[in-house]
Amino acid sequence: MKVFIVVVYLSIPLMMIFFGWKWKRKVPGKINYIYGYRTKRSMASPESWEFAHKYMGKVWAYSGLLLLLATLLFFWAYPLDLDKFGWEYLVFAYLQMIVMILGIWPTERALKKRFDLHGCHTQKKQ
Repeated sequence: MKVFIVVVYLSIPLMMIFFGWKWKRKVPGKINYIYGYRTKRSMASPESWEFAHKYMGKVWAYSGLLLLLATLLFFWAYPLDLDKFGWEYLVFAYLQMIVMILGIWPTERALKKRFDLHGCHTQKKQ
């Protein structure tokens, strides 16, 4: 049971690192509604689709590494004891999900600076 709990807690940071590095290198081919970073602005054009994945890839890769370190420190600070499984584990799980979801904010901000809602460039690349 302990191994299962550790795997569950490591799954979010490891998923963020995996998809982050994957999207930084290779964007999902065509714009689709099944796989990828799917928002109205990211799906507006092939250019915005590619930019969003590369940007979110960076955000998730680095924040996933930090979250992995935080998770390992959490397990060090709160050794897993199934008889005393406390509220701190639930709070930490929610914090992990919040970190994962917060990656949307800087990505959408960067998309908004670079593209309009139709996927057209609004400024030159920097």
